[in-house]
Amino acid sequence: MQIESARWQLTAWNEEQALAAAQAGLPGPAEAEAFCGLVAWIDGKPAGWALCPASRGRRAGLLWEPGRLEAQEQQTLLKALIRQESEKGRKLLTLDLPWREQGFLALEQVGFRPWFTTSHMIYRGALLPEPNLPFFPYDDSYYRPFQRLQSRAFFRLRQENDVEPYVLAPSIEDRLWLAQNRRNVFLLKVQGRLAAAGFAAKGALDMLAVDQAFQGRGYGKALVAYGVNRLLERSETPRLEALDWNKPALGLYRHMGFELEQRRQLLRLDL
Repeated sequence: MQIESARWQLTAWNEEQALAAAQAGLPGPAEAEAFCGLVAWIDGKPAGWALCPASRGRRAGLLWEPGRLEAQEQQTLLKALIRQESEKGRKLLTLDLPWREQGFLALEQVGFRPWFTTSHMIYRGALLPEPNLPFFPYDDSYYRPFQRLQSRAFFRLRQENDVEPYVLAPSIEDRLWLAQNRRNVFLLKVQGRLAAAGFAAKGALDMLAVDQAFQGRGYGKALVAYGVNRLLERSETPRLEALDWNKPALGLYRHMGFELEQRRQLLRLDL
């Protein structure tokens, strides 16, 4: 797709365009070949770009670099990409950006709307008191209990924030990912039942979940402490993120020494 004028041009993203954008000082995605989209040129130089994953899934996370484009030029670029993705059968586009109080006018004018806000937090402290609980590493025999625990733990969060599917279904992809990352997934059984689980690797704490039947017993605090300590032992700085909607979790993380590093806003566009 190309839209041209005396000073303005849109061209398809490819390796040559990615190189030109980098030479013009525009930051690009780490894996440029995994995306397709459009580059906006002004006066013969790349001035901004908008990309989506090259796969044809119904939902896609948009990457956007407005560069030195003015508001109207940003809208022209975004509308062209939206039209391109709609023709591919996309039904939902999302865009994750640093939160700002004044909003994102150019994005909202082409149909994006705020979805939810997340707090990205960092831990800069020392080792936490080690939980006196028998955490153990994941293995494939725990896939279904783990999957059910995650689905139940995050059902209300997903439902109230309209994150579909509300109920997480088993999948081959998730099972394979867990098998590949089993040493970084830790579980806790209580009375013969999977009570809690989490993930800690490459500085990230994630998938922290406590079964509803076992909440209020300090297992959430123990999960965080156990994960933080495993990361610190590998000289990794612990980080995590949580929806601002989840006030209890944010309160727990702050109580345990996490500090706010950045807030981010997720926008959505239903096609």
